[in-house]
Amino acid sequence: MKPKKAGIILKTIERCNINCTYCYYFNKADQSWRNRKPHISMEMIDKFNDLISQGIKDLSITDLLVEFHGGEPLLQKKRYFVQMCQKIQTTAQRSNLNSIKFALQTNGMLIDTEWIKFFKEYDVGIGISLDGTKNLNDIYRLDKKGNSTYEKVVSKIRLCQENEYKFGLLSVVNPEANGADVYNHFAKELNLRHFDFLLPDANYGSLLTYPPEKYGKFMIEVFDEWIKENSDSPKVFIRYCINALELFYGNYSRVEGFGKRSPFVLPLICVSNNGDLGPLDDLRTCVPHKFVEYNISNTSWAKFLSDKFFNNFLSDMENRPDDCKQCCYENICGGGSYGNRFNPANVSFNNSSVYCEGFLAKDYTISFNKWIF
Repeated sequence: MKPKKAGIILKTIERCNINCTYCYYFNKADQSWRNRKPHISMEMIDKFNDLISQGIKDLSITDLLVEFHGGEPLLQKKRYFVQMCQKIQTTAQRSNLNSIKFALQTNGMLIDTEWIKFFKEYDVGIGISLDGTKNLNDIYRLDKKGNSTYEKVVSKIRLCQENEYKFGLLSVVNPEANGADVYNHFAKELNLRHFDFLLPDANYGSLLTYPPEKYGKFMIEVFDEWIKENSDSPKVFIRYCINALELFYGNYSRVEGFGKRSPFVLPLICVSNNGDLGPLDDLRTCVPHKFVEYNISNTSWAKFLSDKFFNNFLSDMENRPDDCKQCCYENICGGGSYGNRFNPANVSFNNSSVYCEGFLAKDYTISFNKWIF
């Protein structure tokens, strides 16, 4: 039997210490966080472990990733974080998993040497959010008082580097910026070796701020700059670029809800700190009601995945939107990210991505094909 991998996003903290204006969680359609307490309880962690234990048996899971998320997960008290990791590891060991991995997404503001010690001890891979140079980052990523977060986050990046702790960085694309400049800021000025780019949340009910071609242009600039220095002996890992190349060669996607998915990976699920279950987290802008219909107190992992939503999700990932059937890139992007295909007018994901025209732009396809061929 082939190994079956699974991932869970666990929202340990449902509050944040900064105010990103584009945040899909606090500043968009889903406001369910208001009905939850700020911190997850140890009682809920025990129920979460029951969900994992039963799910491993029911779904024949062999490898598990648990990603701590928020809000800002580092608002959790450190001793509770340690207890949580220990409890989950114990459950994994008793269940005879091949592997259990931890990840954590943070704005980085609260990182200190003690946090780094715990990350190393429990092998937690973290992603730090930063949107580029100070001028770019501080357009959208300010603290609660409207002050810059850039200097403080960069100081935490330096702290991780000084303590020889490897981490990743996640940056939201600003199409007004030059992609090559952002790449060089990360790779050469901050000396980062593992980072990724995220497109802003958008769908047919919440359209893009700029024409899609501008987002495509940004990623062309990133790709061209990256490939100049990494085509022979890669030094910098950018998941977005690597994923596009691997999909071109027929591999499975590294990104949930985008492109060809592996039959040996279960759909990503999200658990809120009160036990509410939902699908992949960026769908909160599309179907917020799907994040409050089930709870781990009365629903198993297997039962949750039998919901009609997941049947439609898997079907759409395989069959692709009708608009894409004649496109030569259909097998690469698969119609684009699931959340970017949603149209509230007919409550359907059977549409091409709102970013489609940007990534069909002539310069984008020439740049990509030039390197491939």
